[in-house]
Amino acid sequence: MRRNLLFALALVAACAPGGERPAAIAYGEVNCDFCHMTLERERHAAQIVPATGTVKVFDEAGCLMRYVAMAELRIGERDRLWVHDEASGEWIDARQAVFVVPAGPVPGMMYGVLAYRDRIRADAARAGGRVTDFATYLRELRT
Repeated sequence: MRRNLLFALALVAACAPGGERPAAIAYGEVNCDFCHMTLERERHAAQIVPATGTVKVFDEAGCLMRYVAMAELRIGERDRLWVHDEASGEWIDARQAVFVVPAGPVPGMMYGVLAYRDRIRADAARAGGRVTDFATYLRELRT
């Protein structure tokens, strides 16, 4: 019970206007807002910290991107989208990230989309997939 209360307080704090930092995530206890898988590890987690409203958490960058691509969802400039940089493990702005989209299924992941801070590292990790930026990938998902 106490853990749930702390998680709820972290979500409320993260929803304050500006939302300049990612919210704390209770790994192993919350489900992805897109695919509903339990978030087990931080390494691939992603999240939307809205200027107002409830934080949305995702199992991986591919789930976040598909959630954002839904026609009825509007993401504002003040809403923060966070993904993990595959190279450093740090949270980075999804709008500035470079994504590696795999050519086929990736074991243990729904979509297998990886995010990188820079194109050089993304190109090096491509391994048969393709490299794209946030705006291009979002357009592709919406068509």
